[in-house]
Amino acid sequence: MKHGVTIGKFWPFHLGHDLMIKAAMTALDRMTVVISSDAEWKNDVIEHQMICRYDTLIEFHMINFVKIVDDAVIEKDADGTALDDSYIEEWADKIKALGNFTHMVTSDKYGKYLAEKMDIDWLPIDPDRECIPISGTDIREAPDWNWMYLTDEAKHYWATRIAVVGPESVGKSTMVKAIGLEGNENVATCPEWGRTISEAKGNFLTIEDFKHISLVQNMMMDQAAQIAPIVLSDTDPMITSLYADTYLSNEDATKFKKWNDEQIKMAGIHYYLVLAPTVPWVNDGWRVMPDQEERQKFFDDICSKLDEMNADYDIINATTWEARHEQAMKLIDSHNRVFGEPTAKEFSNDT
Repeated sequence: MKHGVTIGKFWPFHLGHDLMIKAAMTALDRMTVVISSDAEWKNDVIEHQMICRYDTLIEFHMINFVKIVDDAVIEKDADGTALDDSYIEEWADKIKALGNFTHMVTSDKYGKYLAEKMDIDWLPIDPDRECIPISGTDIREAPDWNWMYLTDEAKHYWATRIAVVGPESVGKSTMVKAIGLEGNENVATCPEWGRTISEAKGNFLTIEDFKHISLVQNMMMDQAAQIAPIVLSDTDPMITSLYADTYLSNEDATKFKKWNDEQIKMAGIHYYLVLAPTVPWVNDGWRVMPDQEERQKFFDDICSKLDEMNADYDIINATTWEARHEQAMKLIDSHNRVFGEPTAKEFSNDT
């Protein structure tokens, strides 16, 4: 049996890695992927993404994953080969202990030397990066410029998710649409699905409608993450829970909120822009909160819920549409999470 092995940080998991693994599987019977980032939680992130991507190969026992923390700081040559020969020998021994391998698979030229140390064949896949001209370092340094090279699973994780929330008639939808129309390739926008379904049903919504609203809003954000590194959503499932008290019976609202807690977690919002009711309420035929006190209470409820969630948020309270838009753009720019590495806490929240 031809059993290949590859090793890497895979931080982040990009299309070059995917090509290497899939191309290797055309020549091999089985593949072991050794994930060796510098922290256990990073290895967990990558394993989760690979499990999602290679579920069919896993089902047929054609691929498996091994996680080893490697936080050593070493010097490498231009091809990525460690200059310390003892380091290569150490890793050769570690890998040999994992199984009887016939091939070392790499998209870097260091694989040749590692294969020689293990006395197995080297299977290089695009070692000069002619097909997928990218490295993990390139993406970490400028993920916005290199977004197209990430796998879908990595995009889902690395995208900065920002929700624009607030009571009725504060300019949420107008703001999100305007930002989307500005043509910034780093931003993908999501409309408010709840409004679409409310208009279609004449504001007569059931608990099943509310579940559908949360599910579709999350799907929209997941899809938008495939397009751009910043996802700007007009509302999120947390707001849907707050609206349940207005549209549903007390019993159904309670049931929905309990169900929706998981959707709030799955939304993975990193940052909230909360628009204050400091502009006049406008009746568009579908709104249900014309009273200023009621709008203020809903705004206060949003802030209380975000505080309870320990969420990162800022309040936009300017009294003109132009000033609100300008304030929002500055805040979005300052919270572009994608330029820094996610934290272990963020990963635990996302999952």
